[in-house]
Amino acid sequence: MSLHSYIRPPNGSVTINEARKLIDNYQQSVRKTGEQLNYPYNERAFPYTIHQPDNQGNGDLLYLSSEDPDYHLIKIGIGEEPMKGMNGSLSSYIEISLERHSTFADKGKANELAKYMAKKLQGELQLFNGRKMHFHN
Repeated sequence: MSLHSYIRPPNGSVTINEARKLIDNYQQSVRKTGEQLNYPYNERAFPYTIHQPDNQGNGDLLYLSSEDPDYHLIKIGIGEEPMKGMNGSLSSYIEISLERHSTFADKGKANELAKYMAKKLQGELQLFNGRKMHFHN
């Protein structure tokens, strides 16, 4: 069984490139934390490599995979849904998915990353358990 978390930006628009940039910014911030602590924190805080498959049609999918045995896979994609109150308009969102082989460590890292992304986008985060967090100013 797979689990899903959703990030909905307030403007209703997000692309896979923006999601990738947010992930890169997250990696850079944990790298800086490690430099300040004089510790290889980046390897523990973000033990993933990012892959963007070429054969996925529209290319709106990222795989975060890890060689560390404690971690496995996180999928990040872009989806669309009808906007509330807007006749026919579509709103995009970021979907973070954990597959059945994902570990509890993956879930923890996915939650950290989702909170970071939602905070930067000042949007709404629907966690894996269905609860919602709002990061609006």
